[in-house]
Amino acid sequence: MIYLLIFLQVLLQSVAQVILKCGANEAVRTSVPWFSLAGLWQIFTTPIIVLGVFVMWMGSYISLYLLGNTSLFWISSVTLSLHILMVSLAGRFFFGEVLTPINIFGIALIIMGVIFVSQKA
Repeated sequence: MIYLLIFLQVLLQSVAQVILKCGANEAVRTSVPWFSLAGLWQIFTTPIIVLGVFVMWMGSYISLYLLGNTSLFWISSVTLSLHILMVSLAGRFFFGEVLTPINIFGIALIIMGVIFVSQKA
């Protein structure tokens, strides 16, 4: 059950980041004034931003459950590492962001780290 919740939490948080990136890109394209009260209101009432915040909230709710029922070190290191992996791949495939050889090496190290941390003593 814990592994399913970890997968769901990482998936929700990663999807939320992709949704929020789409909303932020749209705000940049439409020249929203980022650092004003009117701009803040305009950004946070945009439907795609509202959706992204809602999806992030759902992932955070699962995070609270996981934090209450597992080791802080274990759950944080596994979920944050998998989140980095998922968001890196999403950036590559959805936004055409470049993954350099050093980025790919870092992702490989993260995967190895998750495997090591996931081992029971």
